[in-house]
Amino acid sequence: MLKITRLIGRQWSVVALLGLATLVAPTSYADWFFRGTANAWQAQAMSDLGGGQFHLNINFHKEEAIARFKIDRFADWTESYPSLDLVVDACSEYNILFNANSKAIVLEKVGIVTDGDCTISDAWFYRGSSNAWAPTVMSAIPGTSNFTLNVAFEKQEVDARFKIDHFGDWTESYPALDFRIDDCAEYEIVFDTGLKTIVATKLRDILTGACSEPGDDDWFFRGTANGWQSTKLTQIGATDHYEITVAFKHQDGPARFKIDHFGDWLDTYPALDFAVDDCSEYRIRFNRNTKIIEADKLAAIVGDACNGVDNTVLGDVRILDVTMPQLGNISRKVRVLLPTDYDSGERHYPVLYMHDGHNLFDKSSSAFGNEWYADEILDLLFSAGEHSGVIVVGIDSAPSAQQRYQEYTGWDWTHPSLGFIDAKGAQHAAFVVENLMPLINSRYRTLTDRNNTGIAGSSMGAYMAIYTGIRYQTQFSKIAAVSLVALDSPMNGYELRDYVRAADPSLEMRVYTDIGTDEQLSYTTPELLVQSNIKMCAALRVPFSEVSCRTIVGGQHNEAAWAARFGDIYLHLFTGKIL
Repeated sequence: MLKITRLIGRQWSVVALLGLATLVAPTSYADWFFRGTANAWQAQAMSDLGGGQFHLNINFHKEEAIARFKIDRFADWTESYPSLDLVVDACSEYNILFNANSKAIVLEKVGIVTDGDCTISDAWFYRGSSNAWAPTVMSAIPGTSNFTLNVAFEKQEVDARFKIDHFGDWTESYPALDFRIDDCAEYEIVFDTGLKTIVATKLRDILTGACSEPGDDDWFFRGTANGWQSTKLTQIGATDHYEITVAFKHQDGPARFKIDHFGDWLDTYPALDFAVDDCSEYRIRFNRNTKIIEADKLAAIVGDACNGVDNTVLGDVRILDVTMPQLGNISRKVRVLLPTDYDSGERHYPVLYMHDGHNLFDKSSSAFGNEWYADEILDLLFSAGEHSGVIVVGIDSAPSAQQRYQEYTGWDWTHPSLGFIDAKGAQHAAFVVENLMPLINSRYRTLTDRNNTGIAGSSMGAYMAIYTGIRYQTQFSKIAAVSLVALDSPMNGYELRDYVRAADPSLEMRVYTDIGTDEQLSYTTPELLVQSNIKMCAALRVPFSEVSCRTIVGGQHNEAAWAARFGDIYLHLFTGKIL
């Protein structure tokens, strides 16, 4: 039986967060303690290396089902890291390095333990240019004959290459010639002990340290929002300023970050972490000369971990306060629902703009205590493979009924109880196209062409969807007018129909309208609403061929009714589903 307890010539590999400093001789035991399965969760003091670095070498056997640990301050459990236990391989010896400033934990697996309940019959080691050809133990993949290791190649030698060595003694190694890969990259290496084959999968490119181009001056964001990994900031032109937009969503304790030069923890700012509000989206700017950091809050975030007690949001909704210069510089909330897979790649998405945004995603913000469930419905459709994602931009309506009618109509009229309505639909539409759309396109990954842009609304919001879509045909190709209210009396709906008939037929639109047979409004009847929708359909079919008009038997005028058909309406607009 081979017994391996320690290997010389070690390579540090990041398992949690980078924070590596030069090791020096231990000076004393201090405030931080190891507690885990290896010592029955008792407090074991770590060695203080200075500079906020603490170290411990320890063996994990098979004390519990899963080998794991935490780093505990003052050994009283009031402050410990990480929030969830850090899982490691059983029957393994580790060097553990903890940075008390960044709370980063670095693990180095330095050997295999074979005493006690640990039985190791085989051991394979990585040796290559990244670790000066010293043996680094690989991890067995349970239930297979494979061993694996993640390795970062950072121009240590002229050529990036390696071998897999049996028992770490050079008597049996593969392949016969070195296995060569790209330098300045991190790889997952998998070795099949039966076939003696190697698969090296590139995980990421490395752009820092020795891998940076001459003259580069790269700065990186590292914080709770990205697990303290390195995310490169963007230089603003040829200036000394860099920036990045970051969403903090309860990832790990209080929301905070640092700016790190070259992503190697050797030159970071500020000395203490920069604290921000959690559940918020920020634009962060950094001046490389003055080292001044500015963090501007762009939006609040609700959904998932950021939901409060009363929130019903599924997913990720950003709440922006946007100024409307066309309407006297008043501020209006805009709610942006990001697609289910938005954070998992760099793909760009179509956009659906919707009126009465406060009613779309969250009961707590709805005017009537109910919602469209647009977030849940889109997530279900995505999970079922029926669509590939959309960004929904919900624009809150004005706070009063009088203002809402003003903003959601294109021509003056008189309301039976509210009186004269001074129409400001043109100003509202101009805000959407001239101010809101450029903001959304600059901040989120959108497909900006008209074929990927739609507008929708219900009730008077349906009127406004038609008005805005026709007024700005070059921006929109899809319109959904749900439970359309565009009556001849009292709101002069014929003016909107005349406007529609004059639309440019060369810019084809896909238009959907509907009305329920049981829709009740104080100033009209269900029959007149149905007749009004039929008239609008006839007007829409003058310039356009893709017009779908429905009368919903039993349909009512509320969010529950609109939620019941939202999925089909969305698929009709963006996938061409036949209704």
